[in-house]
Amino acid sequence: MSNDEDLLNLSKRIIEKIERSMADRTSYFKESEEERNEMCEAMEKLIKEEQSEERAETRLEMAISTATKMIKSGKYSDEEIIDLSDLSLEKIEQLRKVLTGN
Repeated sequence: MSNDEDLLNLSKRIIEKIERSMADRTSYFKESEEERNEMCEAMEKLIKEEQSEERAETRLEMAISTATKMIKSGKYSDEEIIDLSDLSLEKIEQLRKVLTGN
């Protein structure tokens, strides 16, 4: 056998071993009602965390959008922008620099 074939065979054996190990581990969660509930609770927790992160990102995007419009209009003070967007003064100053190129 060539080195390439040896490497390919070794890779296949490693992948098979990993697949068996994963199957063994996931079957643990399926053996009893309690274990299934534990798995469901873990999945629900992961989903809730992901949704929470997505909501936070959406809120930040909305705040940046609001502040951008306010800065571009030139009608609002920093304090008003802070109050309406919930962004910090530092973030507003950074945004202003990006928008004005300064």
